[in-house]
Amino acid sequence: MKVFTFIIGLLAIGVFIGSAIIPASAQVCHVVSDKAHWTCYDFSTDYAKNNQGWGIVTISYNCLFKGVSHTVNYRIGENNSLIIHDGLYNTDYTLYDWESVYYCHFWINKIPVRNYMFLQDNKGEILNENS
Repeated sequence: MKVFTFIIGLLAIGVFIGSAIIPASAQVCHVVSDKAHWTCYDFSTDYAKNNQGWGIVTISYNCLFKGVSHTVNYRIGENNSLIIHDGLYNTDYTLYDWESVYYCHFWINKIPVRNYMFLQDNKGEILNENS
């Protein structure tokens, strides 16, 4: 009976941990309706939805995207420059030599998530596509 109780306890812990992790990665792209409360996530997902050819990237100085990260829209420019549309700050700019300065998670064929535990730098996929 003690073994059975132990197994049930482990299953309950697994379900709890799974439910804490899965919603973040399975979250549906949801933009807040009140634009006064939009974050960089809301601006980026809305812009990508309404402007074909623009992707979404989360940029950070931290390799695990801990602390401050920022989500913007992007296009690849000449010489692998990164053309950025930043809806939160209502500005456009170009990043040169960004490959060695920033950690980037490109949301390629994935719905971006608002909240995450950590992200993985996947700029290699973009660089391989455009080389």
